[in-house]
Amino acid sequence: MTGGEGAGVEHHGTEREGSGGGEPLRVLVVQHEDVCPPAVLGDALVGEGAVVDVVRPDLGQPLPSSLGRRGPGRRHGGHDALVVLGGTAAADDDARWPWLPAVRALLAACVADGTPVLGVCLGAQLLARATGGRTGPAPRGPEHGVLPVLPVPGVEDDLLVAVGGDGPWRAVQSHGDAVLELPTGGELLATSAGCDVQVFRVGRARGVQYHPEATGEVVAAWCDDDEVRRQLAAGGLTVEGVVGAVADAEPELAEGARRHARVLLAQAAAARAERSPGVLSGATAGAPA
Repeated sequence: MTGGEGAGVEHHGTEREGSGGGEPLRVLVVQHEDVCPPAVLGDALVGEGAVVDVVRPDLGQPLPSSLGRRGPGRRHGGHDALVVLGGTAAADDDARWPWLPAVRALLAACVADGTPVLGVCLGAQLLARATGGRTGPAPRGPEHGVLPVLPVPGVEDDLLVAVGGDGPWRAVQSHGDAVLELPTGGELLATSAGCDVQVFRVGRARGVQYHPEATGEVVAAWCDDDEVRRQLAAGGLTVEGVVGAVADAEPELAEGARRHARVLLAQAAAARAERSPGVLSGATAGAPA
């Protein structure tokens, strides 16, 4: 990790040229609280050649109103993609987390200007609300554990589905709220037995209700919470069982994190190329959009 150039913003990765000979792609990650870090998703982004900047609005670090991309004619330090992580608040709980309106505004700006986005759990719900969708308590109750995610028919052209081989994949679930109504222009990509909206896209933004960043250690920290323990008990689950299942699946989950990273960076490379013809990015240069 390199030193931050702003007020406490963490920088991961190195300022090196990538395989395409151009500047590395830069990803801004919004982290809401200590127990919800980018974890293996951040590692995967760095491993694919990106520079990852983590901003903590909960610690008073300011959010940009939009993402200015690096390259000719663009301000230094701009970002090519956005990741918004999960957290324990609801997507409309502005009284508890007063920075949420700024996060929703940033998400709306990214969708409007074509900046690739990955919203994770709460991040997906914020993305839905920012673009006109509706969120609230999951109608069939909370989901916890390593559970199947099922692509819907007819979305085989989507990169995230295609990279998974057009079939179901397993992911870590830990949520009580969900996206209840997609935004106008949004497309459902995947569902699950316990939640109708697991993956959706709107423009170049994707929201995933599950947690591609999670590890057994991260989930153990989430389970150190009275409400989560209550939900687990109500569902006939135990902390030990859920954490153990995640830990056992970590190799599979790490590959899932790399898959999400590659898709996000492929879109970021395509978006940069559209705005700067002839300029290759340093991560996933030449990757499909």
